[in-house]
Amino acid sequence: MKDNTKVFLKAITNAFLPEFMDSDELKMSALSQDTQDALQSFLDDQMGDVDEGTYKQFTYEHINKFFQTKSIFEDNKEGPSKQLKTILGGFGVRRTADGYNVIDTYDFHPRKKFVDTDDGVLTEDSKKVNVGYTDVALQLAYNLFTGTGEGGRLYEPARMLGGILLPENEDRSPLDPTTSNSLAIDWNIGEGQSVRQSKLTNSVLAGLPSKPKSTSTKNREN
Repeated sequence: MKDNTKVFLKAITNAFLPEFMDSDELKMSALSQDTQDALQSFLDDQMGDVDEGTYKQFTYEHINKFFQTKSIFEDNKEGPSKQLKTILGGFGVRRTADGYNVIDTYDFHPRKKFVDTDDGVLTEDSKKVNVGYTDVALQLAYNLFTGTGEGGRLYEPARMLGGILLPENEDRSPLDPTTSNSLAIDWNIGEGQSVRQSKLTNSVLAGLPSKPKSTSTKNREN
């Protein structure tokens, strides 16, 4: 089972647990080693040479550029890029002394639909409201009936369900995981071998004595 599917099912199951029993955190161990390695490689490339304490925000565009991929709506190819985009989406990272602190919240933006329309045509009374469970079922049935590709068949209904059970605020800010169904992400990832080697080399070079200036009078004009 793919990482994004495992994480989604874990989060949805967690959403139905009583508050005193549920988890408030998504641990990095939920990811396969391949996905963890891909994330480390991405962060090594993006932040391997920045100062400790530096904070950066990353988006789908950064991931697509590094992995040379496109939007999953254009190219639904499986791989680490898709896993990171569908689990993390946009996320923040702070450089630590020996790695990276990934900060995010696993949640979904509530999906919307228009109501009070005239056979689908917007009227003055039309307004947007959050979708419900019936809309999720109808979307899934439609996708199954029309034969939408396997990835796309489940993706939109899953996003709709996520927006119901694990919603973020309307302004896309996260809800508090301790009082909602969202899951906090606070992962510490060590820097890769190439970054450690580069830091060691730079440290050794910085510690070498500088070459003394020549005191020779040869060829000096008097």
